Amino acid sequence: MKLLFGLIFAGSLVLCTNGEVQAMEQNLNSKEVSVMNQYLNIFNIIPTKVIHNDNLQKTWCFLDNQLYISYDNGKTFKELYTFYDGNIVDFQIIGEQIVVVSIEYYDGNSGMQYSIDFGKTFDTLIDVQTTSQIAYENVKEIPVLLYHDFHPTNLDYATVLYEDFIDQLDYLQTEGYNTITVDDLYKISTGKQIMPENPIIICADDGYMSSYSFMYPELKKRNMNATIFVIGKSLDRASNGEFISERGRFTWDQAKEMVQNDVIDIQLHTFDSHYETVKNNEPMGIFATPFEYETEEDYCKRIDFDIKQNIIGIENHLGYTPVAFAYPYGSYSELSEDILKQNDIKFTFTTNHGALELDEEFYLIDRLIVGGTETFEAFVRKVKN
Repeated sequence: MKLLFGLIFAGSLVLCTNGEVQAMEQNLNSKEVSVMNQYLNIFNIIPTKVIHNDNLQKTWCFLDNQLYISYDNGKTFKELYTFYDGNIVDFQIIGEQIVVVSIEYYDGNSGMQYSIDFGKTFDTLIDVQTTSQIAYENVKEIPVLLYHDFHPTNLDYATVLYEDFIDQLDYLQTEGYNTITVDDLYKISTGKQIMPENPIIICADDGYMSSYSFMYPELKKRNMNATIFVIGKSLDRASNGEFISERGRFTWDQAKEMVQNDVIDIQLHTFDSHYETVKNNEPMGIFATPFEYETEEDYCKRIDFDIKQNIIGIENHLGYTPVAFAYPYGSYSELSEDILKQNDIKFTFTTNHGALELDEEFYLIDRLIVGGTETFEAFVRKVKN
């Protein structure tokens, strides 16, 4: 009895006889191509796109009990996994038609491991990706909450009481919000992660010790997440045991603990440029404007060096490359945006009031500052509006 391979896609079932060099070709519309690419991109797999009658085509074949796919670089599915140290590619035939796939893939370059071991059919997997795409398209904006410091008894504009933060987290959970980090959003935007319902981002700027000693455990016990934008030199000094201020800063080892426990995402807040100057009688962050008598060229070199040091610190201590930058004091300029983009930064954040709009570029993103002096009712209005 011949074994048959079947792939349900775009509403049809196509069969290839085992042992024969036969390819399954499907004309796909643009949305279906997007869905398929999202599924394949999870494994860094780029299928060949052949233009034929203004339609994109995918070519699959099942030969000698192996699934083969044609790629831009000419490698087959099996060869690609071998090249990238893939471990297992296992296919089973059920009812002569449906292939159940189990894949374990290790990317030696990034150290990331991906796996699908659900016993699901290809059409089920594609349905999952369709759901992911629909979820992403249905989300129009994401609230981005901005915190700084936390304290058990003393509050001010930038310092939130412990009990108030706990009430706020409880509210978000009760109302069905799901926290994502900025790194999660990057993966979602590139099709490598699924957008949850009612997403919200919690940020904390500066890397105060309370973010580690208080915010982190409160998030962890609730299975929630946040992104912390850190000043590289402050973490260096804290790691060396230096006294910075009464508020303190957490160390690189503490940052690593939070990241490894999948609670906190660490991103950029300059290496040593979290200071203000006066420009046209207005205070402005020094990352966003030249010093007096500093040429434009020298200014660009200064902030380029600063951001590179900030990136290197995270790479060396935490093992990944950051993708997002938050402007100190919310001050920014066209030149600073250019320098950040040249350093492959995908997201920049301000302190302007508003939500993250998904139909816009991920630059100069507004945030919702949560101050210690506002009421719980004001917090609720801020999140909802």
